[in-house]
Amino acid sequence: MFSLMRYSYSIILVTLLWATASFGQENVLAQVSRFPEDLISSQGVDHEGIYSDGWVAASACIVLRQPSGTFFRLKGLIPQISNSAFSTQLEVLIDRRLVITKMLGCGEFTIEASILNLTSNINRRIELRYTKTQLLPAPDARAVAAQLFQVGFVTETLNNPASTRLKSATDIIAPAASGQIALGAGWYESEKMMATPFRWVNNNAEIVLDMLAGKAPATLELELEPGPGVSLKPFELLLFRESSSMPFEKITVQGRETVRFNLPFSPNTTEVITLKVEGGGQLIPQELRVLNFRVFKIKLSESQPAPAAPQPAAATHAQKRNGMFDDGWVSKHVEFKLPQLFSPGILVLRGSIPVLSATDNLANEVIIKVDDKIIAQEKLKQGTFEITTSPISGGGIRKVELIFLNEFKLPNTDQRIVSALIEQVTFEKLPTITEKK
Repeated sequence: MFSLMRYSYSIILVTLLWATASFGQENVLAQVSRFPEDLISSQGVDHEGIYSDGWVAASACIVLRQPSGTFFRLKGLIPQISNSAFSTQLEVLIDRRLVITKMLGCGEFTIEASILNLTSNINRRIELRYTKTQLLPAPDARAVAAQLFQVGFVTETLNNPASTRLKSATDIIAPAASGQIALGAGWYESEKMMATPFRWVNNNAEIVLDMLAGKAPATLELELEPGPGVSLKPFELLLFRESSSMPFEKITVQGRETVRFNLPFSPNTTEVITLKVEGGGQLIPQELRVLNFRVFKIKLSESQPAPAAPQPAAATHAQKRNGMFDDGWVSKHVEFKLPQLFSPGILVLRGSIPVLSATDNLANEVIIKVDDKIIAQEKLKQGTFEITTSPISGGGIRKVELIFLNEFKLPNTDQRIVSALIEQVTFEKLPTITEKK
């Protein structure tokens, strides 16, 4: 599947003098595509983790110049050595900012990205981070992640630019914060729940903040949710700044919610915040990643001296997503993406049909589907209800749908059209004989 070039196998380590290289920016290559010639050329290339024959370790970095009017290109190979199903996740960071996150299987790959909001004609620090490596066959036995064919900034016209060119990773960053916030290392590939993007995190996810000059103290908002790595339970989120080993903030995340905290940073600085979870790390069936928590949105705003005056309930209720409001009210059709930790397991649904008046008859009926298959259908009376389904085999991230027969209007100033108030929708393990007693 690939050939080993017979050059020295020692990694060429050069002191990293990143953007202020003593040889001058104009002397730095824009791309590297010939190995080992480009790495040892008279122009000089600061790099680490790249072998002279183009193989790279799990983590590699290189300093290249970005001329005007160019875009980033990375071409390489994930070798098929002993496992044809081998895959690894690649993170590409430019000046600490995440540009690409992509799962790669065995074979050749080409990745191209438009680099937004970055000034041209200066040196860029490019980092390549892979989650897995393989051992090259004996007698080589190096642990490598990929072989590089080309990395750097190019101007060539693409054969099919629409299918290969990507934009910088801004999917979970609020539009108003674009340019002030960038993702750093530690994020899984972007996903969507219906139309809402999110990213899972194992641990140590980075957020890069550009604190603008002359701005008031800022507040950072994170919309996030516990994942199966912490058993879907509340967890402690620790926030670190790069210059300190002690967290500057500690937040308890109960469920899907928006947390806010003030940033103790000075204007006109660039800061890197690391999001860290203590504990966690549980795996679920058919999922190789550790999914400790996921983030739906990151927003930066100016700190407010005092809370805004309260508004009528009709104007302040939470926004509906996929048929469900953040306060638990749901419409006739609601959809979730839920991790199933155990195989087999049961789905538990708890909620209520409110008693609005003595004359109302708000009886309802609900159909529960998992991965488009009906697993339960129950009639509901006014008051609280709890539904426990029959055992469900399988595991992983499951599509759960609740379909109600009736709906009604909430009273007073609310006036939303809803079907029920949901308190809990979770997968749980089958109770043992002892637990049943």
